[in-house]
Amino acid sequence: MRKKIVLGAALIVMAVTFALATKGRRSTFASEEKKTELTTLDNKSTQIESGKVYEVSAERLEEFKKLCESTTHELYLNEGTLGIQILDKQTGFVYTSTGTDVEGMNETWSNFMYSGVTVEYADKKNKVIRKPLTLSDAKIGLTKRSDGFDAEITYQEAGITLKLSVTLEGEDLVVQVPEESIKETGEYKLQTIYLYPFLGATKGTQNNGYFFVPDGCGALIRTNQEELLVTSPYVKRVYGNDFGMGDFTTSQENSLLKDPKQIYIPIYGIILQQGEDKGQGFAAVLEEGEEYADLEAYVSGLSGPYNFMTAKFVYRQIYKQAVDQNGTVMLTNQEKYNKTGIRTRYHFLSGKQADYVGIANFYRNYLIENEALTPSKKQETIPMKLEFLASELESGMFGYSTIVMTEIKDMQQIIKELKESGIQNQTVVVSGYGKEGASGSMPSKVKLTGKIGSRSEWDNFVSQIHQDGNRVELYIDEMKAFKTGGNYSQGKDVVQGINKELVNGFRYGLFYYLNSSFVAEQLKTEGKSAEKLKVDGIAVDTSGFSLFSNWNKKNTITRKEAKEQLKESAKQGIEKSFYSPNSYLFAQTKALYDIPMESSQYLIFTDTVPFLQMVLKGLIPYYASASNFNADTVNEQLKKIEYGAYPSYYLTKKDPIELYNTLSAWLFTSAYDVWKEPLIAEYHMLNEALAKVEGAYLIDHEMVAENVAVTTYSNGVKLAINYNQNSVDVEGTKVAGKSFAVILQ
Repeated sequence: MRKKIVLGAALIVMAVTFALATKGRRSTFASEEKKTELTTLDNKSTQIESGKVYEVSAERLEEFKKLCESTTHELYLNEGTLGIQILDKQTGFVYTSTGTDVEGMNETWSNFMYSGVTVEYADKKNKVIRKPLTLSDAKIGLTKRSDGFDAEITYQEAGITLKLSVTLEGEDLVVQVPEESIKETGEYKLQTIYLYPFLGATKGTQNNGYFFVPDGCGALIRTNQEELLVTSPYVKRVYGNDFGMGDFTTSQENSLLKDPKQIYIPIYGIILQQGEDKGQGFAAVLEEGEEYADLEAYVSGLSGPYNFMTAKFVYRQIYKQAVDQNGTVMLTNQEKYNKTGIRTRYHFLSGKQADYVGIANFYRNYLIENEALTPSKKQETIPMKLEFLASELESGMFGYSTIVMTEIKDMQQIIKELKESGIQNQTVVVSGYGKEGASGSMPSKVKLTGKIGSRSEWDNFVSQIHQDGNRVELYIDEMKAFKTGGNYSQGKDVVQGINKELVNGFRYGLFYYLNSSFVAEQLKTEGKSAEKLKVDGIAVDTSGFSLFSNWNKKNTITRKEAKEQLKESAKQGIEKSFYSPNSYLFAQTKALYDIPMESSQYLIFTDTVPFLQMVLKGLIPYYASASNFNADTVNEQLKKIEYGAYPSYYLTKKDPIELYNTLSAWLFTSAYDVWKEPLIAEYHMLNEALAKVEGAYLIDHEMVAENVAVTTYSNGVKLAINYNQNSVDVEGTKVAGKSFAVILQ
C-alpha cells in the first residue's frame, strides 16, 4: 500500500513568563539519591547507531560441563566456581559468567569475576569483608537437576549458609536464593550478596554494546568509551533511596537544583553486540529482593579492564548513629538482616531484538502476563490534564488565612472555554479544595471549603465534566505532613530512621514523611470521602514513588512490608492515578502523571532513551509534567511527540504572585489568562501527531540522523521528529525544521 503522509508544523509557543524547570510541589529538598556523578547535556538524547559489529562471543571452555538444555539454549556449569555458560543454540553465541582473562586485574577482582556467588559480611568492628566463592572456605553441596542445579553453600568461618538455584526455562535463565535458605550461625553478619556479577561482561572498548539502565525514563551506558570522564561507577537503589536507613539530608534553603531521577522499574539489560544477524544480549528482571537491590555498572578503566553490570542485594547497611548532643557519631550495623530472597530472570535476546527496544518490548509483554496489565482504551483524540489550584494557606502576622486562587465557577468556565477551542478530552485534577489549602492540609483531608464555592456549584461542576465524558480527580498527598496539617501522631506516624531521627524534608517549610501504614489507612478513609463528592478518582502524590522502612518501635515496617501495604491499599476503593509511581503500582494506576522525560544525565551515561514510555504506551495513559514549567518550549513539545506523552498544565485563575507567602511560592507562572493560547496551541499540535497512534504500542525508536528521531507503533504509524532548524528527509517525507511528520503505511 502506498504511504499516506500527514505533515504537522511545530507551533512555537511563546511563554510570557520564564519558568524554572523544577519539579513543582513534588520536590522535597531531601537528597533522594546519592550524587553518583556530575551531569551533562550531551547525553540528553539517543545516539545514532554506527552499524559496526564487533565479535565478542566467549569461547566454550572445557571446565564448563553441559548440564541441561531447552529448545533454545544449553546450560554449562563449572562445579568448582559455580560459574556458568549459556549457549544460544540458534546462533552459537556463548554467554559466560566469567571474563576471558585476568590481565589487568588484581586477585580480589579476578576471583570476584570467576565466582558464581560472592558474599560480603561484617565483623564485630563493622569491617566489611568481601568473599568470592573461590577465595573462601565455603563447602558446596551440589545437586544436579534436569533443568539446572541447586548448590548448598556454607561459609564455614563466617557461619553463613545459603542455597543457590539455577534453572533453565526455555529462553530464560532463573537464578535465585530462597529466603528460608539464608542462615547465620556465627558472629559475622551478612551484608550483601552478588550472583554472577560478570555475566555479560566485555573487556576493553572494542565493542558496540551497552548497558541499559532504568534511570528516570531510561539511559544507556555504552561500553566503547575510550576517554573516560567519570571516576566512579553507576550505583543506585531500585525504587529510590530508603530514607528510613538514614539516606537523607534536610536542606535549610530553597535550592534550585533538580533532584536526580530514580529507578522505577526492577530491570536492567546488557547488549553485548548489535546487528541484524550478530545481535546478542539479555534483559534481567529482578523478581524478588528488588526492594533491597542496588544496580551497579562499571565501564572499562574504572576498576579494571572489564565492562560489567550487576545487581547487589543488600541485607544489612552500616549507618551513622549519633551518640551525644555535640554531633559525635559512630558507625553502627543493622541488627537484623532484611528478610528477602533473591530471584532474577535473564531473558536472552538475539538478532534485531538485541537492543534497548527489544528489552522494552519483552518487559511490556512480561508486565501484561505477570501484572495483569491490559491495553488501554483507544480514544479519538488525546487527553489533556488540567490541574487546578483552588486555594492555599498563607502565613501572616496573626496566623494563617486561606487564599482563593481558583473558584469552582472559574474552573467550570475554563473547562468550557477549552472545550469550545477543541480540547474536548480532558482529565481534571483539583487541589487545595479544603480550608487549609493545597499544602496546609497535608496530610490531605477531603473536605470542601465554601470559600471556593458551594456544594451545589461543586455538584454542577462534576456533573458537567461527566456529561462531557471526562474525568475529575482530587489531588491527595498522605505521605507529607506540614506543621499546619493535622490528623497524625508525630510519635507514631512519622517515619523514624534506623538512627532514631525523624525523617523530614524542606519545601518552603519543614515537613515530615509519614509511614506506609498511615498512608494506606488514609487512602482508604479519604478515598471514601472523595466518593461522596462524586469524583472519578484521586490523584496520589509522593507515596507512589517513595518507599521507606520505619524503625519506630511502635510501628516497625520493613521496606518490603511497606511496598505490600502501599500496593494493597491501591487496590481498594476509589480509582487512583499516581504521580511517577514505582512499577509495583502499575496494575492499580488509572493514569500516570509526571512521567519522567529524562534520565539523571550522569557523565557515565551516553544516551537517554524513552524506555519507560515504550513499556507503558498503550497500557497506561501517561502525562508529562506541567508544560508551564518548561524553559525550552518547542523542544519539549517535540519530545512529548517522540515519547508519546500527553500534555498537562497547572493552572490558577488569579496571578500566582499572591502565593508569595505560602508553601506554593514555587508556583509563579500559572495564570490561565497567560497560558490559554499557548495551551490550546500545544494541545492541537500534539493531538495532530499522537491521535494517530491512540491505543497502539510504541514498538520501535531510532535516531535516523542527527537530532532526528523516528518512532514506530503497533498500528503501523510512524512519527518522525526533527529537532534541527533545517528540514530533513525521512523515508521520502520532508520534515520541516523544529517539526514532525506522521507517516501512515
